[in-house]
Amino acid sequence: MSVFDYNLYSEDQPNVNNYVAGVGFLLKRFKDESDFNHYINEMQQNETTCVFQKYLNQNDDVFNGEDDAFSNDGDGQVLNAVEDGIFLDMSQTSRWAPNTAHVSYDFRRGEGGYYFLIYQICSPPKDVTIYSDFELDFHFSNQDSFSSESYLSAGEMILPNMFFCFFLLYSICLYLWTRNISAISEGGVGYFADLAGGRPLVYPIHYIMSFLLLLKTFSILFESIRYHYLRVTGHASVWSGLYYTFTFLKGMILFTAILLIGSGWSFVKPFLSDREKKMIFAILVLQVINNIAIVVLTQETEGEVAFDRWTAVLHLVDIICCCAVLIPIVWQVNTLEKNIELSNNSHADVNDTSDAIISEDEFENEPLKGRPTDQKLASKLKLFRSFYLLVVAYIYTTRIVVYIFASTLDYRHQWVKHFVIEGVTLAFYVTVGALFKPMGENPYLSQQGTAEVELTL
Repeated sequence: MSVFDYNLYSEDQPNVNNYVAGVGFLLKRFKDESDFNHYINEMQQNETTCVFQKYLNQNDDVFNGEDDAFSNDGDGQVLNAVEDGIFLDMSQTSRWAPNTAHVSYDFRRGEGGYYFLIYQICSPPKDVTIYSDFELDFHFSNQDSFSSESYLSAGEMILPNMFFCFFLLYSICLYLWTRNISAISEGGVGYFADLAGGRPLVYPIHYIMSFLLLLKTFSILFESIRYHYLRVTGHASVWSGLYYTFTFLKGMILFTAILLIGSGWSFVKPFLSDREKKMIFAILVLQVINNIAIVVLTQETEGEVAFDRWTAVLHLVDIICCCAVLIPIVWQVNTLEKNIELSNNSHADVNDTSDAIISEDEFENEPLKGRPTDQKLASKLKLFRSFYLLVVAYIYTTRIVVYIFASTLDYRHQWVKHFVIEGVTLAFYVTVGALFKPMGENPYLSQQGTAEVELTL
């Protein structure tokens, strides 16, 4: 770790070193991210506490290589000193080479962990404003299971292979989906159709779903290649650009597809209402903002003010998008509920002896074409509610649950977060595809000649 052009100054006082108890960098090991957040919160509540006070008291010299911040006993077990980390003192400028402070350390077996770099100016007086500027060069590398140098952390080394496996799974799904649509478009019945419902139909939304699956497949391929080059060289600018481009397109198409499916476009009605068009436009704008935040975050360093601000923007916009896609589904559910209510009221006005009553057991075996209209509406309503719960479960798992448990993972298992996200996403894609694949008579896909009932939430 090297610090270039370090400058500690105050606009009020000429000799700023007289007003601080210490200043420097501490590379400190923690159990997990949750442990780090708890530690930082305690430090922020007590502003007089200095994270490297122990080093200031002992006058440790990390430059001469004789008093390493880490030590082991004869059995190779890590002593308590390892928890304090590596300290680079920035207050003793006389000990630096010209304009450069430097510290390096070779970690030994048993010293691995979840490390955070902390920079602090200890105990500055409240009536004096102190500034600092510098350029930090932080270089680290690991060794993989084959003793080769890797620039990924211990918990990320598995990611290139893991993402490539998901790429293969998505490729299989893409092949099966496109082959099925192609066979139906050529006049066949496809591979997954229920022949009792008649020849399946392909709607425009199915092509949008194909495009979404294509973008997802390529985005995860580029992510695998990106992590591979990060592991080998530490840099992957070109592949990162391709990955973020496809991720941007995939995000826009994903939310658009969920909105269109939830509104019933193409399946139930060949048009969109004005409010649905406005909703889609708003979602696309939010997705643009969301991806701008992602691009900015790639240029910032975690811990900087700009990083924290754009991270907040990213999470806020993402949550708004996730909530917005649920609104058309709620509209459609309300529409179906009102249609069922109107249908029941109309049946109540007819003589009971003139109605053909089908029991629940008989209804399960009755062909869709022979069912009463209200039963078709009920089937639609059931599927819409299932789709609503499916979207909620997907959003809740990938946006909330995974980040809660990820903060408790140790440094060796950081890949589990990515595995859960991709696994849940794959399950979501497969389930939606199974529910809304081309069918001859799907209670959701069957066209109805009734006009759209506009409801206001």
